[in-house]
Amino acid sequence: MKRKINICLGTKKSNKKIIEINIKEFNKIYNNSELFFNIICPEKDKSVFKKMRNKHVKIISENAIIKYDFFEKVFLTYFKKTKYYNKIKNRINWYYQQCLKIIFLETHKKYLNLIWDADTLIINKIEFFNNDFTKPINYENYYEMHTPYFLTNKIILKKLPKNFYSGINQFIAMTEKEILNFKKKLKFFLKKKDFKSLVPHVMAKSIKAAHKYYDQSLFSEYELFNHCRRLDNQKFKSIRFYRTSENYIFNSNQLKLLRILNYKHITFENHYNLLEKKISWFNFILKLIFLEFATYKNFFKFKIKSNLIYYL
Repeated sequence: MKRKINICLGTKKSNKKIIEINIKEFNKIYNNSELFFNIICPEKDKSVFKKMRNKHVKIISENAIIKYDFFEKVFLTYFKKTKYYNKIKNRINWYYQQCLKIIFLETHKKYLNLIWDADTLIINKIEFFNNDFTKPINYENYYEMHTPYFLTNKIILKKLPKNFYSGINQFIAMTEKEILNFKKKLKFFLKKKDFKSLVPHVMAKSIKAAHKYYDQSLFSEYELFNHCRRLDNQKFKSIRFYRTSENYIFNSNQLKLLRILNYKHITFENHYNLLEKKISWFNFILKLIFLEFATYKNFFKFKIKSNLIYYL
């Protein structure tokens, strides 16, 4: 019997090409599971994805999850009397995207869920759940370590785990138990009956309490999920992925090498569907060397840093 897994992809039309490739790759890699893809996009972009719609692909307007105007009004209320109002407003869409994913999970909690970043291309099999699909498998990486996220998390969770690494892996798997536990922690921080209104309030209130400057990203749903599980003493595995701001197209042999080296996915930070330039082998190898070096260097650097953050 195939297991049904709900995959959430929050996106704009610029990621259409990579989403099309991802759907094919996911179905090829996980042919023992029945996958359902939920593409959450602005209302104006729904027509771009309409040809992809079938019984396994659903196109959802962002406003059907939570209206943008409502989110903006609630979120910005916390910053109206600050001199940083315009800076936080300029980043409002960043926070809105995270809110969409959190609310999507709560409204689909009866399913096995996977949040997957739409600009990320899977290239190797990742075990998202244990053998009987009762627990998600947790991953950490040695590439990311953005201190403001952890300061925000400490406000929400009251404390931080020790010796943690980053949970920003561009995906997270969730069972109903994990979603309900996460919801409970948010409600412990701020009591609201309606979950849709709870999330923007939690995000804005924690950011305002933790920070004085708002010119950078200050909240990460992935790191918050990560720390919730860390505080519950769950186990983590390390993961390797290829992240690039220079969004070249990789040839089949380059992808094969990444798979051999156990890289799980490639994350493109710009508009993948607009690219035509292929990456040279020279640049490709240089990037790989840099990533390998950074992995080992950050393993020790982050171990020290997470301990320091714990005592802040």
